[in-house]
This record gives sequence, C-alpha cells and structure tokens, in this order.
Amino acid sequence: MLEDCLFASRSSARSRKPGTIAFSILVHASLAVALILIPLFQHQVLPHVPLFEPLRPPAAAPGVRLVPPLASRSNAPASAAVVQPSPLIAPRATPSEIARIADQPVSGPPGFLPSEGRGGPTGLPWGVGDGDPFSPSRPLDPLKLPPAPPPAVVERPVPKPEPSPSAPVRRSSEIVQSNLIHMVKPEYPRLAVITKVHGAVIMEAVITREGTIDANRLRVLQSASPFLTPAAVEAVRQWRYRPTLLNGQPVEVMTTITVNFTFN
Repeated sequence: MLEDCLFASRSSARSRKPGTIAFSILVHASLAVALILIPLFQHQVLPHVPLFEPLRPPAAAPGVRLVPPLASRSNAPASAAVVQPSPLIAPRATPSEIARIADQPVSGPPGFLPSEGRGGPTGLPWGVGDGDPFSPSRPLDPLKLPPAPPPAVVERPVPKPEPSPSAPVRRSSEIVQSNLIHMVKPEYPRLAVITKVHGAVIMEAVITREGTIDANRLRVLQSASPFLTPAAVEAVRQWRYRPTLLNGQPVEVMTTITVNFTFN
C-alpha cells in the first residue's frame, strides 16, 4: 500500500510503450534543430558606416567673415592674381661680346678693410701719423710693416735648496750610534777602582755638521759617581761620526750618549 502511494506502481511503468518514447525524443530533437537553424536563415542588415567623412566648415562667429575656399574663388578675374617676380629675366637682345670685369687688387696690411673716402693716391690707406690719423703726410707702406715681436721666453724658476735648520735636529741614540766611525774607550779612574765604583754616565751631546762632538755643548745628565764623569767626558770628545744629511745637506744633531763603566 505504501508503495502505491509514493511511487508509481510497477504495472503503470510497464504500460509505457517504446513508440511513445521515440516519438517524444523525435519531437524534442526537431524543436532543438529548429531553434538553431531559424536564426541562421534570417538576414540582418548592418548599419552603413562611412569610411571617410569630410570635415565641415566651422560656424562663423558673429561679425567674422569667412574666406571662401579655392574652388569657389576659381571664377575670380585673372587681374586679381598676384604675379611673383622671377629672379631670372630673359635678355631682350643677345650681346655680341662677353664683358670682362677686372677687379683692381687692394693691398694693405693684414686685417685692412678699405673704407670709402679714406685712402691715398695709390688706393692704399693713409698711415697713422702724429696728429690726424687720416693725414696724407705719412702714407703706410705695406712692404715695410713693423717686425713681429719675438716670442716671450718663459723662465722657469730654479728651485732653491731648502736652508738647513739653525737648531740641531734631535735623533735617538740608536740612530746616531749607527753613524759612529771612531770610538775612544775611557780609562777607568784609579779612585773608582779603589772604591769599586761602577755604573753609567749619560751625557747630552751635539754632533756638528763635520761629525765631531761640540765640546762647548757637551753636558752630563746623569752619573753613577763623580769619579767616573771626567773620564767619560774626555773619551766622548774624541768620538767621530758620519755627517747626518737632511734634504741632501749636513745638519747638526743633538742626541744622548751613554758610557758604561764595568769591572772586567
């Protein structure tokens, strides 16, 4: 009973004939083909679009007169046409001889431009003399021009050697020690041997441009004992050094010298 209420019964489904179904399919296919083919047989006229449309003359403003085009002015009288002058004019008669024009050469100094009303009897400009520049008293001879000035000679300044410094140049004891060429060892003082004194004597010395020790500027900075000082000063005064060069020039050098006294 439930099957009969909700779904079609099996007996009704079997009652359908195949011919009815085929006819239904044929009708639907015919309608679909008609809907497709009918629009193809209709002729629709497309709107005509001109490829070129001439420009229309602008509307004239009030109080302004437009000039008519050339086509409308073609009927104008020929007298109104303007004739342009031709640069070439045909001669009225053919000359029998060819005229030769000989230009008279004008000589003068370079850059001279002849002017009207100013010239000598030979066609040359008047020379510039004392007084009136256009006085004919001194004509200018183009063959006797003033000689050109000689080329200026540029003298290059010769570099001067830099002056040597007036004050001594300070150098370390290690650098000055490498220039030592003659060294005198000091004698151990007898009193220092008896008292068994040893140590170092530090002095400040000025080496001259010749490499000698300036005795007037030799002074003791530090000494282990006053018994050692005279012997150290006397020995250092006899030392010799190679001259110290600065920019190729010998200079005085100030340095420190240390003399050590030790027991053998």
